[in-house]
Amino acid sequence: MTDDAGWPMLPADVALVSLDVFDTLLFRKLEDPVQLFDIVAARSIAAGVMDASLAGMAFRRLRQAAEQEARAAQQERTGGREVTLAQIYACLEAALPDPAAVARIELAVEAETSLSNPVLRDWLHHLHRRGLPVVLLSDMYHSTPTIAALLTAAGIGPDLYRRLYVSADHGCSKRDGGLFARLLADWPEISPGRIAHIGDDPMADVGAARKAGLTALLYQPSFRYAAARERERRLMPGGAYDPTRRLAALPAVTDDLAFWRDYGALILGPAVAGYCRWVVEDCRRRGIDTILCFWREGAVFAPLMRDYANRRGWPLQVETLAISRQALAPLALERLDRARARALLHSRPHLPWNHLLAEAMGSDPASLDLGDLADLAGLTLDGLLSVPDGALDRVLARFDTPAVQARAKETAASLRQRLVRYVAPMLEDRHVALVDLGARGTTAAALVAALAAAGRPVDGLRAYLCYAVSDIARHQLQGLAVSVYAGDSAMGAALGTMLYRSPQMHERVLTGLEGTTLGYSTGTDGLVEPVYDSATATGEEARAIAAARQGIARYWQLGLDMPPPMADDALLPLYAAITLPTPEEAQQLGQLRYDQNDGSGDERMICDERALDTVRPLLERQAQPLLPLALGLRPALVGWPQGAMTILDPRALSRHHDAVAVDAGHGAICRAFVESLRASGLAEVILLAVGGEGGMGPAFIQAAAQQGLAVAGYVDLMPELVAGRYFHDVPMLDLADLPGSGCLHVALATLGYRDQALTRIAEVFQESGLQPVCLPLPG
Repeated sequence: MTDDAGWPMLPADVALVSLDVFDTLLFRKLEDPVQLFDIVAARSIAAGVMDASLAGMAFRRLRQAAEQEARAAQQERTGGREVTLAQIYACLEAALPDPAAVARIELAVEAETSLSNPVLRDWLHHLHRRGLPVVLLSDMYHSTPTIAALLTAAGIGPDLYRRLYVSADHGCSKRDGGLFARLLADWPEISPGRIAHIGDDPMADVGAARKAGLTALLYQPSFRYAAARERERRLMPGGAYDPTRRLAALPAVTDDLAFWRDYGALILGPAVAGYCRWVVEDCRRRGIDTILCFWREGAVFAPLMRDYANRRGWPLQVETLAISRQALAPLALERLDRARARALLHSRPHLPWNHLLAEAMGSDPASLDLGDLADLAGLTLDGLLSVPDGALDRVLARFDTPAVQARAKETAASLRQRLVRYVAPMLEDRHVALVDLGARGTTAAALVAALAAAGRPVDGLRAYLCYAVSDIARHQLQGLAVSVYAGDSAMGAALGTMLYRSPQMHERVLTGLEGTTLGYSTGTDGLVEPVYDSATATGEEARAIAAARQGIARYWQLGLDMPPPMADDALLPLYAAITLPTPEEAQQLGQLRYDQNDGSGDERMICDERALDTVRPLLERQAQPLLPLALGLRPALVGWPQGAMTILDPRALSRHHDAVAVDAGHGAICRAFVESLRASGLAEVILLAVGGEGGMGPAFIQAAAQQGLAVAGYVDLMPELVAGRYFHDVPMLDLADLPGSGCLHVALATLGYRDQALTRIAEVFQESGLQPVCLPLPG
């Protein structure tokens, strides 16, 4: 449990704090620690101390094998498995011309890729001021001086802790309890229960610590982070690792809003923060001195951009600009006729025809005298098409009348005049960025056109979008200068297309707490002021949105001193959440409401009954290809088809993706296997697999965790490939232990060794009198 600052909440009587080092206090800028070996190989080859044949994965395998060999030799000599880096590289003498030189390179890369956890670093300073002593424990092959140097370089000096215990130097570990025994021996005056140990490993930092009598606190990223990263790797293998997300995922307050803070930090945070930093940097590079962020997203964007510019010491003016599709809508009606009216009703399918007429007339829909068309009030284009006797023609004829067309011109001219008077003071003698979210640039184009029509210079204006679709080219052909954050790659275009197809969730979070701009009015002092609607989100929805914005702010603060991800990588989490949502995301985000911001007054829940009814036939027919068919449904009926389908069938999209993906790993197979086991009613199994890390075991354990299947134990038919008492935090068992394990359901995650496994299981159960239930992998 942590407080609002993310600091661990300690029991009141704690007298000593013990902290794990790696993945708790120190992080690497690499997602998988073994990626460090790839960098070591590249550096070593360049330095001439390694043959080029050991590039990349080749040296990774060699380095891992050397560590296993060193630990096995140490266990044979002493009974323990803790080794030093020198012992590991001693096992590489036959494979490398200069193992010591490569070891030095590894130490240098370790230092370059290490960074501190800023939350716990600040907490250590807080504990230091309180006078509460701190010690550090690490199960690691590096020496105590090496780890101390890494800590110091990351801003955690020796003044912040009393002692550093490292397994390599003590010959024992946290996992085997030895380091905790050393700690207790050094602090005999403090009872074990008054020592709080904090770390990320459930076995070493919690199980072993509690076994030694210490108070233990698990310090792990939110489970939603692991699920999000696994999903992103499935959708886009090779997507870059963002260490800021790892930091933002670390423990925070756990309450009914935890999902929303995680959504803001882990899904929206990278896109929003990356976009805001990029806009400021691009404006600085272009000599743009003023940034105007369109309202309502500007309520989120502008403070971040202003903060970033101020931290860099750049004299940029960042403000919000009250503007919206609804406020500018009458400008598109200046040349109104029946053809234009029909086109607008088609592009705005939620808009009743009489609301469009009211926009043209500059009046309220309720005040219009519709005459013989009154019985058709409130109908959209679809509604009009469903009414017989030429209802649509009768309505469209009203837009061809001279009175309506004259009034439409007057309304547009009056709006343009007020708009220009409102905006002009912000543009005088400046180069200005017009910042919107995406995706077609229509609002910026309408504003620039209005300024040009009023004779105002527009050469210094540039539109900025987070993502865009091909329609943006139409405005560029008319002279609109546009910069797009995720716009210079085919992948960015693909991401933008999906975000444009289903923008409801992120737009609601970015706009729901502010009222849209309805128009502009002239006060008694002659000044033009925006007219705002009330905020659309209220009650629990407003609380959820506010929590998501807190998550965005958390990501922003933690990432200010970190290199930002590339645009495609920053948008990937949001794209992945839209494309392949978890059941929790579908339920929570699907309950958000969405307003069209087009004057229609239409507001609905994103995944309402209409949306569910629209996608249900696809699921019932098991239509293929499922996702393309779903995306082809009308957005007016189902804005987020992936969310609606996931609500009805939580595994529908995952099954579809597994069926069409080219997956050289075991993920798809194991997800389907676990799904079949859960469907049969099982809640717990023993897992039997072959080959340790190279077998199906890791993928099965991950799939089981995601789908709620408990794995009570792990048996490997090649036990020599698995070291230790736990495999991915699952207790290791020998085959002979199966009858006494308390679980008779054995899942066989292997194809090539299935018959051998069945034979061996039958042998060990033969004398027990128990009958196991073997669950082979289908195939």
